[in-house]
Amino acid sequence: MHERELPAEIRLFLDRCIDSIEQLEVLLLLWRNRPQVLTAEAITHDIGSAADSIRRRLHGLERSRLVDASMHGFAYRADPAHDPVVAQVSQAYRERRVSVISHVVTSPGRSLRAFSDAFRLRDPGS
Repeated sequence: MHERELPAEIRLFLDRCIDSIEQLEVLLLLWRNRPQVLTAEAITHDIGSAADSIRRRLHGLERSRLVDASMHGFAYRADPAHDPVVAQVSQAYRERRVSVISHVVTSPGRSLRAFSDAFRLRDPGS
């Protein structure tokens, strides 16, 4: 393995579950604050991004079953089997940020997911 290459388990998780750096930052914020429930507004403030964009990222994480939504907000609630890889992703993002960002941005699955999401049926009220 090349020195800058991420471990296969991290790459697979990122490919399957993460669509953007913003979404990764939302997940890692909830991971660091588990089991606390955070509001979308608090997450928006902490990440420093647009509220609508953060809500989309939260709903994507909810669809991936990494986050639970309640009337009080959002919390990391993945299957405990995901905890070790999320911990590894968190560490890699702290220590090898450029490698993680490069992988997310160039992931071949990212373009396909974005394309398929464009055709996903949405509730007219959402």
